[in-house]
Amino acid sequence: MVKNLLVTLFILSVGLTAQSQYTAKIKKAADVVAKATIEGDYTTAINCMYPPAVKMGGGKQAMIALLKKTMEDLEKDGQGFKSASNGEPGEVYRSGKELHSVVPQYMEMKYKDGYLSFTTSMLAVSQDEGKTWTFVSAGNIEPERLKKMFPALNKNLVIIKSTPPVYHSGQ
Repeated sequence: MVKNLLVTLFILSVGLTAQSQYTAKIKKAADVVAKATIEGDYTTAINCMYPPAVKMGGGKQAMIALLKKTMEDLEKDGQGFKSASNGEPGEVYRSGKELHSVVPQYMEMKYKDGYLSFTTSMLAVSQDEGKTWTFVSAGNIEPERLKKMFPALNKNLVIIKSTPPVYHSGQ
């Protein structure tokens, strides 16, 4: 009986250690994305995207050009990213040959004499057993489209939907 309990505790501790190692790597990689986005480092931001999503968007150069143009257009209207921060990644799930987790995000965007704030999420994806992580913005993605991109998506994974933006006057 004691032996079975010890084996169970050992298995649980190994699982928790792997989860915490994943969490640290996911958080670090997600913070790179947030920083690159705020600083306008579009190459780094696109390099951190899930490769099949980049391919669907026409490749790295096309995605960088699109992101740059979008941000330039926003800035012409006095809009743009003010800040971005990430919460703690959720549980890591196996989905086919990939590992997935959800990272909550808090965003602030400059907007006409003030700013908008909202929460959203990114889907963290590892194709190499957790060594590296890439991301897809997931808070606004329709479930059908997400299922098309990730057919083996684990049914226990819960995507955090984006909240409606809240306007704040002033800086």
